[in-house]
Amino acid sequence: MTKQSATISRLIDTVQQLQFTATPLAGDDMLEAVGLCFVRVTLCDQAFDLLLDNEYGDVDDLANLPLVLNMVLMAMDDVEEEGDAFSWAQALGLPAGDPKTEELWANQQKACVAIKPLLPPGLEPISSWDWSLGAGDAPTLRGLKGAD
Repeated sequence: MTKQSATISRLIDTVQQLQFTATPLAGDDMLEAVGLCFVRVTLCDQAFDLLLDNEYGDVDDLANLPLVLNMVLMAMDDVEEEGDAFSWAQALGLPAGDPKTEELWANQQKACVAIKPLLPPGLEPISSWDWSLGAGDAPTLRGLKGAD
């Protein structure tokens, strides 16, 4: 058995500690066309609806809760890094300036702000570089099945 990295071990531990769960929510064609999906995540008995990047189909397996938590952390990074609705929309391939996109941004930002203090300090996702290239910890995390 391969030794798990500190990042993956921390994701698994956080899922257990926060009683993290995830369930799919209905999306729409515009979101699915750019590889996004809605997921309801629950942690610390609080539920949040988030828009997650599903370009690689990773969120299709909601039984892999450490992976879903990683995707939540990546979505939170996107909100923080982009900083405003226009930049966020452009980064995700959504129509910038569209009222629906503005509403999605407001909801995403509100959820991310509420989630952040519930997470352990210093919890980080796998780098977006490794994620995109399928390098580093990404293949191991993607290979976890029902790991919670």
